[in-house]
Amino acid sequence: MPWCLLVPALGSALAVILPVAYLVINAVQRDPSRIAADLFRYRTIELLGNTAALTFGVLVFSSLVALPIAYLTAQTNLRGRSWMALGGVLPLTVPGYIMAYAILALGGYGGFWHRLTGQVIASPKGYWGALLALGMYNMPYMYLNLRAAFSDLDPSLEEAGRSLGHGRLSLLVRVILPQLRPALLSGGLLISLHVIADFGVVSLMQFETFSLALYSANETMDRGAFAVPALVLIMMAMLILMADVFFLRGLTLHRVTAGTPRKKSLIELGSWSLVAYLFVVIVIMVGVVAPAGLVVFWFLQTPLASVADGVLPALARSLAVSFPAAAMAVALATPIALLVKRYPARWSAILGRSAYIGYAIPSLAFALSFIFLSLQIEQKIPMLRGWIYQGFVPLIIAYSLHFLAESIGPIRSGLYLATPRLEESARALGVGSWRILMGVTLPLLRNSLIISAALVFLSVMKELPITMLLAPLNFDTLAVNVWSYSEDAYFAEAAPFALCILLSSGGFVWILLSRGGQTFSGPRKSTADLLV
Repeated sequence: MPWCLLVPALGSALAVILPVAYLVINAVQRDPSRIAADLFRYRTIELLGNTAALTFGVLVFSSLVALPIAYLTAQTNLRGRSWMALGGVLPLTVPGYIMAYAILALGGYGGFWHRLTGQVIASPKGYWGALLALGMYNMPYMYLNLRAAFSDLDPSLEEAGRSLGHGRLSLLVRVILPQLRPALLSGGLLISLHVIADFGVVSLMQFETFSLALYSANETMDRGAFAVPALVLIMMAMLILMADVFFLRGLTLHRVTAGTPRKKSLIELGSWSLVAYLFVVIVIMVGVVAPAGLVVFWFLQTPLASVADGVLPALARSLAVSFPAAAMAVALATPIALLVKRYPARWSAILGRSAYIGYAIPSLAFALSFIFLSLQIEQKIPMLRGWIYQGFVPLIIAYSLHFLAESIGPIRSGLYLATPRLEESARALGVGSWRILMGVTLPLLRNSLIISAALVFLSVMKELPITMLLAPLNFDTLAVNVWSYSEDAYFAEAAPFALCILLSSGGFVWILLSRGGQTFSGPRKSTADLLV
């Protein structure tokens, strides 16, 4: 077992687990009767109902939008299916809080519609505004899972269903949808984790969930106030992970007979083609064109001098944390992915899955765990006072640990395509583990490492809660400026910062499309395999 892999992998896993464990231990140190009373009071039940209702609504919305697009792009012979497939992914480039910004900037006095027509319309706020913003942003997670599942469907099952007299609706309900269950659960897992962790959208839309309550409790720095919201958020995340494993346990959908699936024939839509095109166009307009257009509209209302004075420093600060965080995440993820794939065992699987705890835990709870652990370290070691809490380096570490799961996925996928025989040959020639890693393994994973770094880079550029809680004083990034200006309805002032984030997201999509085909063509893994 190479120590050059084992030591950093163990260190990464412990670094992820320690802050979260410290947060839980401090939360449960309160009087048990007080915790029980807080858990069952009306306010807690109300927040739980709001969070659950929003999560369920976003799941339903995302599924209803993603399912038709996935079906059209994978099962039909419509022209331009590749562009339609791109339309299913592009809403991911518009962060949820920018989608919320666009919705709020559309209506109201002085809003886009008022300036265009002179009429004042009300922008959706509260539950429905949060549902629309989070639903459009998270829809691509469901779409990508469903499209992959549609592409892998065995056409013989549909033919057998037709021969038994099933119509189109019955075939969909009794044959196709059961085969899509893993994809629906995998997409639902990711979406649920994102929704319960969201802070930017619910705060702008003024819809109270546990994340918003946790942020409000943090402002008081009262450990008793944040105990219940933090514990409930962590328990909800763990229940979501356990539910995904439970519903997929023992599920078998592959062929039980010899042979390979035949190539399926694409479906001719005929007169329904116009409706299909119209649906996809509406999704692209609502999810991408409208928010991007509103950002550009408000950007044109902003004086260039203020853009240079405010945006360029914020962009520099965002880049200053995104690049090192992406590099550190890749450096920490590579040993873990190599151990999981090259040295499969129960302990390596546990080590790999433990790295996903930081991603599964909502970012606000993860940031709070870092805050209280940092304060405890500074109290125990006075010479570190001023260097740990709200320090630049701890911020980079928090980013890299929280997004470690995003970094592991592409690297592990790339290892399925990188043959181990080259490493075995080098080892037989007496080459050391370190030289094999640097001279053989990493060059084979070049595309995977680029995708991995791009994922973390974009996530850090868009990250809001961790930045707000852990960044040094006056260290306002692009995301923080978008949120702060939008909260005060200064839409023109927020537009340049939002435009920079959209351009960064567009660059990420280009990298994903140009290199992703070489990286993700290996065996597919369910989201449960990756996150649990």
